[in-house]
Amino acid sequence: MTKSLLAAIVLIAALPFAWACGSGGGGIGFVLKGRVFLDPELSQGAPGVRVWCPAAGVQAISDGKGNYTLEGTVEAEPSGDLPRLGVWFEGEGRAAVSKTFRPIPGVEATAVVVLGKALTSQTVAVPGDKQSQAVTLGNATVTLFQDSLVDQTGLRVTGEVEVNGATWEPVFADRVTIPVHPMVEPIDGGSDFVTPLVMTRFSFAADGGDLNIGGTQGVGLYMTSVNPMDGPITKDDDRLFVVDPMTGVLMERPSNKLDPQHNVLQAPINESGTWVWARDVAQPTCVNVHVSYAGGGPVLGADVRLAEDPGNGKDGLVLDEQIGVPGGIYCLRAPVGKTFRLRAWLSGAGGIREASQNVLTGAGGDCVQGCPKSFDIEFECESDLECPAGSVCDQGACVAGTAEEGGV
Repeated sequence: MTKSLLAAIVLIAALPFAWACGSGGGGIGFVLKGRVFLDPELSQGAPGVRVWCPAAGVQAISDGKGNYTLEGTVEAEPSGDLPRLGVWFEGEGRAAVSKTFRPIPGVEATAVVVLGKALTSQTVAVPGDKQSQAVTLGNATVTLFQDSLVDQTGLRVTGEVEVNGATWEPVFADRVTIPVHPMVEPIDGGSDFVTPLVMTRFSFAADGGDLNIGGTQGVGLYMTSVNPMDGPITKDDDRLFVVDPMTGVLMERPSNKLDPQHNVLQAPINESGTWVWARDVAQPTCVNVHVSYAGGGPVLGADVRLAEDPGNGKDGLVLDEQIGVPGGIYCLRAPVGKTFRLRAWLSGAGGIREASQNVLTGAGGDCVQGCPKSFDIEFECESDLECPAGSVCDQGACVAGTAEEGGV
C-alpha cells in the first residue's frame, strides 16, 4: 500500500513551488496515454498513428490496437499557469486532429481520439502572373496566386504542388467526427465558447518537402456552410479561428467578408493548418463533473467530454472536453436545457476504462462563477496506488485497511 494519491494532492497544492523548480531545472514532465480509433463508435483501433507534441519535441507511434503512450518535458509558463499543450494525431490517409491538455505534475493524463475523416490529395499547378488556381476541399476552397507558396528557404515555388486537405461540416456523418477545440483565444472581447460551422485542414508540399504560405496575397480561403446548425447564418456569424500547432488552442483571426445570404465566409490567410469558421453558442451554461475512484479520492487525469445525445445510444456533436484537471472537478459547457451524453475515459493496466451517463443541463452559470448542476462519475480502482492512504483496492473499490490486512 502506498501514499501516491496523497503525494499527488500535495503536488497540486505545491504547484507554485513545482513551477519555480521546473522553470530552472528541467521543466515539467508529463505522460499522456490513450487510444486512437478510426470510427466514432470506438470499435476499430488505429495502428501506426504518429502522436506528437511540438512544444516538447517528442513523439510516439500507436500499437496494433491504437494504444499509445507519449512522454516528455515542457518548460513552465512565466506566469506560473499550467501550460497548454497541443498533441497531434496523424494517421495514414486520415486528416490529423489535435487534443489540448495541461500537464499536472505527478499525474498521468488520458486522451481518447477519433481519426474519422479521410485526407484527400490533389496535384495542381501554381498559377502565372495575374492568375489564380482554386482547389476545392469539400465545403472549403483555397485559392492560390503566383506568389502564394514558398519553400523552407523563402524562395517562391513554381510548377506543380501537392495539396493535402479535408473539410468537416457538423451535419450528418461529420457531426460525430468533427474534433472539438475547447480552448479559445478570442479577439475584441468575443465569447470563448463557440461551435463550428465549417472546419478545414490543408497543407502544401513539393518535391517531398513542406511549403509555407507567403507572398503579398497569401492564400484565399472560402468556406460554405451548406446546412448551418442552430439556425440561419446572420451578420454576427463571422468568426474565424486557426488552431495553434503548439497549444491546440483556437486563435481568432480577423475575417474578411461574410455573405450571410449565401452562407459563405472568405478571408486571406497566411498560414496552413486547421481553420475553423464558428459561431457563438446561444444560451450557454455549464455542468461540474466530479470524477473519482469508487470509495476513494479524485481522478485528476481523465478525458471527460460532453456531447449531443441523438437518442440512439451514440454520441452526437461534442460540445466540450477537458483532459486532466487539478482537483478532479471537470467543468464542461453546453447550451441550456438540453440532454447531453457525458463520457469519461481513464487509462489503466487493463486498458482504457470508460464511464458514461445522460445529463440535463440547467440555466445560467459559467466555469468561473459556478455551474447550476453537478454530476458524479466513478471509476473502479485497479490497485492500491489509486486509493488514499489507509485504504486498499478491494474488488474495484477503495476500502479502509492495509495491504497486510487484506482490506476489511
